[in-house]
Amino acid sequence: MKKLFFALSLSIGLGANAQTKTLIGSGSGDGLDSYGFVLSGGMQNSQLYGESVWFSQFKAGVILNESWTIGASYGESVEYIRPTSLESLYGKAVEVDFMQYSGFLEYRIKPSSLVHLSFPLHLGVFETDVDDYDPFDNDSDNDWMDLEREDYQFFVEPGVTVELNLHKYARVYAGASYRLPLASTYSEGITPDPENHLLINFGVKVGIFNLKELIQK
Repeated sequence: MKKLFFALSLSIGLGANAQTKTLIGSGSGDGLDSYGFVLSGGMQNSQLYGESVWFSQFKAGVILNESWTIGASYGESVEYIRPTSLESLYGKAVEVDFMQYSGFLEYRIKPSSLVHLSFPLHLGVFETDVDDYDPFDNDSDNDWMDLEREDYQFFVEPGVTVELNLHKYARVYAGASYRLPLASTYSEGITPDPENHLLINFGVKVGIFNLKELIQK
């Protein structure tokens, strides 16, 4: 019994003396060893209402330990689409455009390698705007006055990308993601596209990926 008590006491004592690993701390691998920032511009393509849609996407984030990025993202469709699937619903030709707002978390595997993988996860709101389409209406002040509808959906979008370290301060990437709608936050009678959406992504990242190293020099 005494031997068991002694063994337990010894293990507890050793555990108490062991250094706790935290994100913010000191020591290689035990805390925040590096930090930086990144700006990103890219394109996405997906199918919505049976039509091909191109999105521009802009991101800004903070990089921790070169592997983790936490930031925010904004995207919008490059052009209106005119889906025939909605004409019968509204009884007229309509134009649709989209916007997306999200926060994101991204993890990179071996970011110092020339080519490496990253895994972004976005959580945000997807906005759909429907307006009536009149190709003969040249009065821009009165465009879209007969029909204006909006819909907002929460979404989650996991993805995987391949990154190439193009320069010390620049990377290019390409990959795919999958957007899953979670719930509607607000709708004005729009029937949102009910499908989950596969997206193709590519773009460029610029930034100081290890600001701490640059300052120490």
